[in-house]
Amino acid sequence: MKHNKLERRNFIKIGALGSLAALAAKATAAENAPDPTKIVYRTLGRTRLKVPVVSLGVMRADTPGIVSRSLEMGVLHLDTAHGYQDGRNEEMLGQLLKNYPRDKYIISTKIYMPRDKNTRQFTTEATNEKFHELLDISLKRLQLDYVDILYLHVCDNRDHVLHPDMLESMRLAKQQGKTQFTGVSTHHSEPEVIDAAIESKFYDIVLSAYNFKQKHHEQVRDALKRAHDAGLGTIVMKTMAGAYYDKERQKPINCTAALKWAIRHDFVHTSIPGASTFEEAEKNCAVMYNPQITDTDIKELEEGLQYSSLYCTGCGECTCQCPFGLPFNDIMRSYMYAYGYRDLHLAKKTIESLSLNADPCSNCTDCKVTNCPNGWDIRAKIHDILRIKTIPDEFIV
Repeated sequence: MKHNKLERRNFIKIGALGSLAALAAKATAAENAPDPTKIVYRTLGRTRLKVPVVSLGVMRADTPGIVSRSLEMGVLHLDTAHGYQDGRNEEMLGQLLKNYPRDKYIISTKIYMPRDKNTRQFTTEATNEKFHELLDISLKRLQLDYVDILYLHVCDNRDHVLHPDMLESMRLAKQQGKTQFTGVSTHHSEPEVIDAAIESKFYDIVLSAYNFKQKHHEQVRDALKRAHDAGLGTIVMKTMAGAYYDKERQKPINCTAALKWAIRHDFVHTSIPGASTFEEAEKNCAVMYNPQITDTDIKELEEGLQYSSLYCTGCGECTCQCPFGLPFNDIMRSYMYAYGYRDLHLAKKTIESLSLNADPCSNCTDCKVTNCPNGWDIRAKIHDILRIKTIPDEFIV
């Protein structure tokens, strides 16, 4: 009997100690929890959605833990797309977000419509029916009745933005309650696309590439300011310009400084940097508490301008010089995904979407593309990245 009492006494003691340890752990976690009152928020134009200056681009986050950690750090806005990771990105978010109240996050997705590889104009397959077929699939994956923001994805020019069928598809999505707000995303020709979104008097948000390496970053900045003045929400991406200056990844860009540079103006409302590790996510999230860029940051970024980096600015100079009008912007975007982000899956999918020949440069003995502002050997880079087409998908994680 005494033995049993002793065991019971020890058990109670151990249980009490365990409870105290758990309480201490909770107290420590509470002490280390981010203080939401210190987060810098901005409002996405007339949508009146109030978001931290740093959001999360989920494209490269293939584990729900990174998204959860970002939400814990104070992120509200999550950005995905129908095509990311062949739909697995949306599915992952759907599984995760069903554990969160719907008013605790703001989610966007994007729909890419087919276009001619030469003219870059929408094909006859870009129909209202196709658009809503893809949107319905996205909503099913996300396990949601609606998204907060719906984008027409990868708009290259004014015609994409103002295409009557695409505008009608977006209007119908709003009318049917599948989205609250609409927008366009653009990787190049950003000022033209942003101005067209303003002209439309329909779109609510613009999502634009914007970083310190762009040769035309002042023009993009001014266009974002015009969008802000017109009441549109402004969101920026590609803020880290490929993360490295070289494909060997020996010269990293100061990504924190680059992110602060991109959101330094109040008319840039938020950013969607990606993260594939917890460390990257936490570094990005830290910026929402301290977005002020320092003179030291600016000096380091200015010194980095001497390097070409992995980021294609999308100026179009190479396309004008090429007799076959190859989609260099998209090819070089794939190059950045592969060598900068180490996202071989996305790099391969981007190349495959272009329907290029095995060697599109084989008809030229001498490359006519010689005036790249980045100083790139375009033909060599095309040769490098097109090798990815021969890698079986099973070898790409």
